[in-house]
Amino acid sequence: MAELTITDLCIYPVKSLPGLSVQHLNFDALGAVHDRRYMLVDDAGKFVSQRQFAPLCLVKLTAVDAGWVIRLPMDGIEPEKVLPFIGVQDALKVVQIWEDEVSVFDQGDEWADFFTRYLQATVRLVYLPDTGLRRIDTQFCKEKRHVGLADGFPLLLTTQESLQAVNEILNDNIDMARFRPNIVVAGGAAFAEMQWTALHCQPDENTFLLVKPCSRCVIPTINPKNGSKQPQVWKALKQLCSGDDGNLYFGQNMIHQNRSAIKVGDSLLIN
Repeated sequence: MAELTITDLCIYPVKSLPGLSVQHLNFDALGAVHDRRYMLVDDAGKFVSQRQFAPLCLVKLTAVDAGWVIRLPMDGIEPEKVLPFIGVQDALKVVQIWEDEVSVFDQGDEWADFFTRYLQATVRLVYLPDTGLRRIDTQFCKEKRHVGLADGFPLLLTTQESLQAVNEILNDNIDMARFRPNIVVAGGAAFAEMQWTALHCQPDENTFLLVKPCSRCVIPTINPKNGSKQPQVWKALKQLCSGDDGNLYFGQNMIHQNRSAIKVGDSLLIN
């Protein structure tokens, strides 16, 4: 079996905010621990992302013992608050993420004001505990499995070779962070991941099922340095990543089969 090497692991504590590279990835019932358990919603309770608010890409996150420091780039100052690993679980509310209605916990007025001032739009911060029961699309997973506040699946895998192919078309060096993966690997051919169905971690025993290529929106075209959109990135993706259905695909959505941790440098075998 062909062998891959894990080159990067990432979590995204707040949906559509920048992620954090980590050396180890731990798992629970919803996916990677601490990954996309917080989310911003509008005053109608519908999730918001960089699709509506590109400046979310400019927010800075730093890991600390108590959670994450979130800093907002505003007028030469950087207001900051510490976001705990586990959110307050007092005020239950139902919000919408894509077609799903999800029960989450509102994180209060201070957090709402913090992000509302930055985005100049009314938003609230909500939290989904690891006991959340948002079902994975049964079209792609017949098991009774759940996902956090990611778009649809617990994990996303991308490859260094596929990014290199995009950069060669662009004659540029865009970063993998634009594609928001949890697991980045090297060792295969560009876009070979679209044909993989399972990966097995060595020396641990975690198996990952690759269930669906990841369709792409405008987010990878957003320059993380200034929040501007770069249409040349979309053109490059269209050249390399167009599906028969007209959508653009980059990376594969995955489901973990058990909760054994993985780390940077681990090998993954293509089954």
